[in-house]
Amino acid sequence: MVQEDILEVLQREIILDKIEKNQERSTIAILRGQSAKSAKALLGQELIIRYFPFHIGRVTNDMITLRKEPDLTIKDHSPYHLSRLHMILERREGKIFLVDPMSRLGSLVNGELLGEKIGGMSELPLRPGKNEIRMGGDNSPYIFTINVVIDDGSYKVRDEVRFGDHTIPVAFLYNRLCQQTSLIFSQFIDKNKNRSLRLAYNMVESILANPEVIDPLYYFSAVPETFKDMIVTHSLNVAIYALKFARAIPILGEDLRRFVLAALFHDIGMYDIPLEIINKRDLITDDEYEVIKGHSLDGKRRLSEIEDADAMLLTVALEHHERIDGRGYPKGRKDIAEYVELIAMVDFFEALTHYRPQRGPVTPHEGMRLLIHLRQAIFSPSMVKLFIKGFSLFPVYSVVRLNTGEIGQVVATNPDWPLRPTVRIFFGRNGKALLDGREIDLKEDKYLYIVKDISDRVFVDNYFKL
Repeated sequence: MVQEDILEVLQREIILDKIEKNQERSTIAILRGQSAKSAKALLGQELIIRYFPFHIGRVTNDMITLRKEPDLTIKDHSPYHLSRLHMILERREGKIFLVDPMSRLGSLVNGELLGEKIGGMSELPLRPGKNEIRMGGDNSPYIFTINVVIDDGSYKVRDEVRFGDHTIPVAFLYNRLCQQTSLIFSQFIDKNKNRSLRLAYNMVESILANPEVIDPLYYFSAVPETFKDMIVTHSLNVAIYALKFARAIPILGEDLRRFVLAALFHDIGMYDIPLEIINKRDLITDDEYEVIKGHSLDGKRRLSEIEDADAMLLTVALEHHERIDGRGYPKGRKDIAEYVELIAMVDFFEALTHYRPQRGPVTPHEGMRLLIHLRQAIFSPSMVKLFIKGFSLFPVYSVVRLNTGEIGQVVATNPDWPLRPTVRIFFGRNGKALLDGREIDLKEDKYLYIVKDISDRVFVDNYFKL
């Protein structure tokens, strides 16, 4: 124990020396939840903060747009422990300060009281190493640690995106959108349908106002694992895929927002299906499949209860399992609107390439091959061609081998060049792992091309996991 204390002191001295000698941008804060509620606020993950100031607060009642919220919002219920803007992390001259000029109950930081309104300090510096924070006073359940370290590359956050006024990891943005979608659906199921639709519209508007996040979100949503609520994850992924598709194939014009909203709500009828069927790990029986098929009619029925319900939402919810051969459901229609078929293909492709309780995912390339194989059977050839143009024969997340012998992962597609996506290289031609992860846009180099898709679940999970 004594030896550990000495090592901790030495580590802090080393870190402190580095903080004094290095530029402030090298200092980062690693936020971890220490109680059930604080861990839930961080979705069970640690949050690496490299961009300052970083604002933490209670989520607003309206949650109107993600852009107007603090960087980290925590769902706090009455009696409230947190304020709307509870705490700000600032970085000055290589040190990180916690600032609290206005919260109602303040916080305890390493045993010291922070909070000008309750007689504490208006700001406190964090010491190098581990700091203990209880936001909201003595009885608050929101307990965190903030580890202050030098960014030596081991905590490098990749694929960060600018969203509103903040730069955040795309993984954190995606999880925030999952939370928002969960709130939207819970509002909808609780009979507050008009407010649910307004929240959904504002979420879509927030994404459209920051179009540079669409491709990173699409890349991240291709990860086969799911959020804890499979309906939420699938619905959000289909909306992201549909938005990516619609921007690559601009055929919808002013209907873009309606199209994305219809994609988001396409499976809302699944909330009428018993959870024991949705989460069943064994094969679905014929009788259970008949129950599942009812979600299309249930979805239309639920959406019809919205005041001035949009026709596109109703049609997509009802018909996204119809097929051009007449073997779909619920009515066996063959004449399907283009926008319905586009969302139906996105729904089909996303479901294939993600985990389900009864099966594992297929790789994106295999999913695309199956979709092509089914053209003229369940999807029309013209729509499949549009889908290939939007998502490429080698979709995002595919692992490929180039003619040079190099191995990489597809991170972006080129609509006009479906065989020439952008590839992030992870293994050189000699088979050695590369640490820099350089990217090659194959449309810019005619001498480079993909010779084979080598995606394999074990290979992807071990070497290319985001």
